[in-house]
Amino acid sequence: MEWIKLEIDPVPWQRATPMVGGRSVAVIPKKTRDFERDIAILFAAKWKRPRLEGPVEMMCCYAIRRPGKGKPGSRQAFPITGFDIDNLEKALMDGISKSKVVWKDDAQVVQVNKRKRWSDSKTGWIKVGIGPLRSGLIPDEFLG
Repeated sequence: MEWIKLEIDPVPWQRATPMVGGRSVAVIPKKTRDFERDIAILFAAKWKRPRLEGPVEMMCCYAIRRPGKGKPGSRQAFPITGFDIDNLEKALMDGISKSKVVWKDDAQVVQVNKRKRWSDSKTGWIKVGIGPLRSGLIPDEFLG
């Protein structure tokens, strides 16, 4: 599995889905588009392996910048307010897909292990592990 640590604050914003003419339309905020573009650029520069074919597994750790003292969530052991981990994952995977160097389509990702924690530094970061699917990571009895 290839590990890449990205020195980038994980700050994608939730995608809005307003109703337009009776239909919901996805609107991607500029901050999220910028984040996805930055991820694409970083992966295009750091990924040194051939593009992955077949099923892919991914591990992610999102280190969130801790809010200042007295702000909501600053005393919690884990960042349980603010960013939803699934939104972080979606923006990350969209950015990786835009790099066009890791996989053909993020639908190839069939297994993900992810964690969200506080950063020990003044900035956030993301560590990503991506590789071909290995067997035996999830016990067969769990998979049913």
